[in-house]
Amino acid sequence: MPLPNIRKRGTLPSLANNPLDSSLNYVFRQGYHLDYFSGELRPYVVDLWYEKPLFGRVDEKQNIVTPNKALLRPLRGATTHYALNFVADAFNDMKENFLDALARGRLSSDSYLSSFEPTRGWVDLDGLYVVYLKEAYKNIARDLNRRSKYTTIYNFDSFLEHIFLKRNIFGYGRPLTRINFITTDRVSVNCSGLAVEIDSSLKKSDDLDKEFFTTDANYKFVLFNARKFGFYVDKNCPWRFIANPRSTVMKPYMKKYNFGDYIDLFRDGYTRAYLKDYSMFKDVVRSFYTSYAKPNPTFDFATECGTVDNPKSRVYRFKRDVITSGVSEEQMFDYYLLSRFLEDNNDLPGSLKRVKDFHKHTKRMKTVTEKLAFLNEQLNKHVDLYTLRQPRLEDWPGGVLEEEGPSAQEADVMGLQGSAATAQQPEEQVTLSQEEAIMRELYGPGGRDYSGGGSGGY
Repeated sequence: MPLPNIRKRGTLPSLANNPLDSSLNYVFRQGYHLDYFSGELRPYVVDLWYEKPLFGRVDEKQNIVTPNKALLRPLRGATTHYALNFVADAFNDMKENFLDALARGRLSSDSYLSSFEPTRGWVDLDGLYVVYLKEAYKNIARDLNRRSKYTTIYNFDSFLEHIFLKRNIFGYGRPLTRINFITTDRVSVNCSGLAVEIDSSLKKSDDLDKEFFTTDANYKFVLFNARKFGFYVDKNCPWRFIANPRSTVMKPYMKKYNFGDYIDLFRDGYTRAYLKDYSMFKDVVRSFYTSYAKPNPTFDFATECGTVDNPKSRVYRFKRDVITSGVSEEQMFDYYLLSRFLEDNNDLPGSLKRVKDFHKHTKRMKTVTEKLAFLNEQLNKHVDLYTLRQPRLEDWPGGVLEEEGPSAQEADVMGLQGSAATAQQPEEQVTLSQEEAIMRELYGPGGRDYSGGGSGGY
């Protein structure tokens, strides 16, 4: 049985690469999106650009989550990288299987993929957030310094009023809160602890690098071997492997650490980001004000005086309050609500109204914890970007989505043995015309009227 082609026959490789004009790259990458890993190989990959950008960052109820760092384990390799405990075990076994096949002569030794060293694993989300906040503060300071030297930011309260009400510095696509930072493209699936990369020299934004990697003599083995051990391959970063917690072959690795299924995993192995988001918000805005007030201890205030015929102005210099007190807990919580709503729709008048409406709906709630839970529920409108949809034949041109390892035929061709050869075959196949397949792959099962949806499509 011939192995499926990674790229459709008769199509040219994508020519997208970083130095090209962005409009040309867009056209070329559309070709890559249609031509690569389609048909029979569709179930082996996950598309984090167009289909599931929040994979691993939301649970089955669409709560934004972060992994428990205590569950991280080192990957076997020349350098130290980490992943969640069950992911590390599965990856280490996958690596051993690759090296065994190489030693037995089943793979080409004259290949770029002649080793299987992890080069990147878990990435610390909080480290990325700190870097982002430093950039955000520079923007705030730049904005304040280019305003009139008579600006009236004289205490913490007026500082918050300036950045949230007067200047609208933060909003949709420019989040301040950690929970919405997690949903941006600055945070990759590596922060979930589910992903491992085996190359750090190639760039996922360069399709020529992808072409080089996926046409390697050993890559098809790598692709099927990943599925044998419960991993997806990232369609847009084909040297990245992402654990699929719903895979039947991944479940034994999970059960070793008392995760019965993916629901247990996200309940016990992850933390809902909203639980400490408000406290972090308070720390962030206080540190912003302190960072601004200390090097700028005074401010000038101008007033008009004199007569109509002889107008004069007088400038007074005052000491700026460097203490971040003076803002009540109720005011601080209102600013947090305003920030969350601005990050949701970037509409200041509408966000102010939503703050008032929120208080009407929560007036009987006595604690901030209850209100935060209610807010989280109201804003959790992401499409289910982590958990895969129930497999529907009409959703998948050329085949169906399977969650098990390679089929018995595939395992036989590759010389793979074990539980991977027990995958069930689909009961029926639906054949689509080429035009229908392309349109559904671009727009979803509803054709051109498909609107996609949700706020999670960063």
